[in-house]
This record gives sequence, C-alpha cells and structure tokens, in this order.
Amino acid sequence: MLAVLQETLLPLLDGMLTADLAAATAHSTNSTSSTSSSIGDTQQGATAVRLDGRACAVIITAMQTLTNALKGANQSRQQQRALQDDMTGSAHRIFKLFLAPSVLPTATPQAFAMLAGSAAKLKIRSVSQRQLLALLQGLLGAAAAVQDRPAVPGEPDLLTPQHLSQTLWGVATLLSAQQATPPDPSTQQAMADVALLLTRHAELLATVKPVELCNTLSAFVICEGRPPPGLVADLVRALAEERNLSRAIPQDLGRVLWAVAKLDRGQDVAPEVCLRITSALCRSVGVILGSLRQPVCIPWRCECCCTSRLCER
Repeated sequence: MLAVLQETLLPLLDGMLTADLAAATAHSTNSTSSTSSSIGDTQQGATAVRLDGRACAVIITAMQTLTNALKGANQSRQQQRALQDDMTGSAHRIFKLFLAPSVLPTATPQAFAMLAGSAAKLKIRSVSQRQLLALLQGLLGAAAAVQDRPAVPGEPDLLTPQHLSQTLWGVATLLSAQQATPPDPSTQQAMADVALLLTRHAELLATVKPVELCNTLSAFVICEGRPPPGLVADLVRALAEERNLSRAIPQDLGRVLWAVAKLDRGQDVAPEVCLRITSALCRSVGVILGSLRQPVCIPWRCECCCTSRLCER
C-alpha cells in the first residue's frame, strides 16, 4: 500500500496539480490583459483546470486521513519522514491551487473548513501568512454569497458554525506552526470578521455547538491574536446556556475557561457566567469519576464535587 501510494498515486496527483496550477496561473495572467480577451480566457481556463474548490478540499482531507491511517504501519522513521514530506508537498500544491482566482470562487464554506482543518493536521509549514489571509477573505466572500439565499437543510454550501470555527482553528494552527504569532493586522482583522459572523447572525448562534464555540475562542489563543470587542463575552454566554452546557464535554468546558483567562482577563465576561461553566465542568467530571470502580480523589475543592463526596474537604 505504501509503495503504491508513493510510486503511483502521489506522482499522478502531482502531475495533475502541476498542470492545473499552470493553467490557473495562465488564466490569471491573461484575464488582466484586456476585457475582450478575458472572456475567452475564462472559458479556456475553466476547461483546463480540472479541480474545483470542493475537489481540492476532498483530496487534502483524504490525504490527511490516509496519513493518520499509515502512522501505525510497519515502516522505518526514514520511510515515515519521506511519506510525510511527499504528503505535505502535495498538500501545499493543493492549497495553492485552491487559492487560484479561477478556483477560489467555486469553493463552498464547507470546502474552506475542510482545507484549513486538514492542512493544519498535516502540519504544512510552507503556507504563507498571505495565503492564509486570502483563505479567510475567500471564506468571507463565500459566506456573503450564501447568506442571502434561503437555507436548505443538508445543502452542501450552507454556512454553518462548524465551517467558521474549523477554518479559524486551522488558520491559527498553521500560523502557530510557522511561529507567525501574533498575526499581522490584516490577518487579525480577517479572523475577527469571520468570528463575528457567529454572533451577528442569530441563526448561527442558535445552532452553534460547544466544540465550535471552543474552537473559535481557542483559535485566538493559539495564534496569540486579539478577538474583537465583545466576542469572548458573547460566545461564553452562548456556552453557558443550558442547551449547550448539557451536551458539552469536560475538555470543551475546560478549554473555554482557559481561553477566557487568556483572552478576556475578567474585563467582559460576567463572573456568574464563568461560575455556571465551572459548575458544569465539575459535575461532568464528577459523573465520569463516579462511574469508576476505584474511588478517586479529585485534586481540587469546589462546592459541586464536595457535596457529591467525590473529593475530600
């Protein structure tokens, strides 16, 4: 399987990517020459570039999944390193093709999230901050394009909180991997604009899940960015609602409290809101520990777990 991947599949993919990148570059160059030639070049470019935004996102996601599956394979460190280099090289070319002017408009919000999340998990350190800014700006454009249309459940280009939070987390992780933290003002502003879509649209905030709130806040911590005013308080209040507290896992609750400590520093988030989340975290941990056969002493004191007799006073 490894030999087939490295000797056959990746070279075929690289050949396709090289041809599509060349076609996309030629299309971009010709489209700026004159208005009359731009129309013909657009038609020719659309035929030459075989991969659209969704195809790029699906391929890079498949590469990330395959890389994880092969981690346990019987191979030397040298083979693992060679495979990782091949994968990240191909993934970066997919990333560049995705951002090409003839490809980017074809991408749905879901494709942006898939691309950013998979690129971060593949640890592609060669992606520049300029490319990440273009990705964020592309998502803002795609979001604006779909928001005015009536929502159809299950529609692939429907904008969801997951698309926003996963893209932000992926961009922040890639920035951190490059040690490009904090990001430049333009990138910070684009991240803020994407995050604010969650709070400015009631239908998005009403359907957001705890993990999506967590990933959005964590993104600013990871890249040492500055969230826009009011964002942290709005997202934390959303998490403190019963519908979210009742389904949140301890990891998400803990990460949100950590993000509040790093980003808010007690300025906007009301103490009672943090208390609700802390109490939910303690109850959740208490349920987990209460299901264990061996008695466990929690190494901290709080009203919730102490009254449950799960820790010593």
